[in-house]
Amino acid sequence: MARLMEAHIAHPLSLLEKYALWAASMLHDVGMQMLTHTQKPLGSMSSSDLNQVRHEHPAQSELKISSAPKECGLPDDLPLSEWIGSIARAHGTKYYRETVSQQTEVAYARGGAIRLRLLSALVLLADELDLEYSRAVPSSGDVLMPVVSQAHMFKHQCVDAVRVSVDASGRLQVGLYLTFNDSLAVENQQMVERWIVEKLQQQIGMIEPELAQGFQRGEPVSRAIQRTVRTAPNRVVPSQDALNIIAKEVAESALLNHRVAHKTAVEAVTSGSVVTIIGQLSADHSLDQHGREDLLESVAQTVRCEMSATVWRAQVGLINLGANAEDILTGWLNAGGAQFRQVQGRESLLQLLIDRVAAADVNAVIFVAPQIDALTEGERTWLLTTAIPAMQANATDIRFLFSAQAAGGILTTAENATTVATGNPSDSDVAEYLSRVMPNEVAKSMPAAESLYVHHRLLYQRRQLALAEGGL
Repeated sequence: MARLMEAHIAHPLSLLEKYALWAASMLHDVGMQMLTHTQKPLGSMSSSDLNQVRHEHPAQSELKISSAPKECGLPDDLPLSEWIGSIARAHGTKYYRETVSQQTEVAYARGGAIRLRLLSALVLLADELDLEYSRAVPSSGDVLMPVVSQAHMFKHQCVDAVRVSVDASGRLQVGLYLTFNDSLAVENQQMVERWIVEKLQQQIGMIEPELAQGFQRGEPVSRAIQRTVRTAPNRVVPSQDALNIIAKEVAESALLNHRVAHKTAVEAVTSGSVVTIIGQLSADHSLDQHGREDLLESVAQTVRCEMSATVWRAQVGLINLGANAEDILTGWLNAGGAQFRQVQGRESLLQLLIDRVAAADVNAVIFVAPQIDALTEGERTWLLTTAIPAMQANATDIRFLFSAQAAGGILTTAENATTVATGNPSDSDVAEYLSRVMPNEVAKSMPAAESLYVHHRLLYQRRQLALAEGGL
């Protein structure tokens, strides 16, 4: 990859830099073998322990490389091994920005200069592009694999090839060749494709400042990821748990600035609180101005994964402003796959729903309904003070999640009710979000404080469509 770009840059990599890049690339995952910080031997590690190893391995890689270079096959050269360790550490997404901020632009070893930030960006990008199926070799025997790892293994199994080229202007162009099992629902194929592409775009946006500075060009990597997609009968079909992880990450990726609100809502729902996410719609209810429905979807998907739950959604709020409690209960019954004749009266529907939950072969159920304030005050009161307590009395593993306008009509009168507010994004949130679909400098120029969440969201969606069509 670096070699492809060298013909179009003023300062190609030196031999020393190529060595440091090669060494960091070969050793960046050595921390996956470092288990001592978990305080447990491999055979007794839980799925949570394995996830800890996965999440912390970039820091462990740096520690191993810098403290024991000879064990890693490196020369006994402290400065060189420290720089290689730092480059390896930066390949972790959550470690990247912190690591490059601590690096000097240029470091020195063996009498030569090493552009640490540039090499760190290259290693992260190369690791992100290492997507092909050959990376996902099934383990022999009965091996405990966390569901997150299952999702990522499936991702690799879908990628036949990654091709990297350079266009006439010297910009790196990425092409993906994807194959899905033809029995996998089209919407799930599209979800997995989006998961892969948006993660690549996110990483490209994150590392662009270091690539641009190191290679002295404005947009080193194109965000228009080219895709060739086909289906075949013998490809791997993912587990539902793996699909749930992918759905969760795709939903979270859609959020612009709701990290704190997301965490608060997830914790409240998981603990059993009746949660209402509040935020404004436009006057004609056509625009979700503050992104509350994005947040609702993301929270539902996250809780579904954390509780191994299923989501029963009543899609009545945004469509029917004259909805009543019977519509909510009927929507939940339909989502739960209940077969029932037309039933009159909310009390009868409530009993059917209680029976359906009792008969359902699921770990937990999350009941979701948008725009709960479309109900009259009397209908909302009955839902909160009668229906939900009755359902909770008959089943412990059920949760409730709603959305509503920012003023009035919110389910807050109950003891166990929580509201979580959305709001407008900050400048830095907008820049980070839009950098997936446009150059960083352009993203930074967007007037965040003057625009609603929905404006940036619509801009993001339009840019994604243009990128998918090969534009920009």
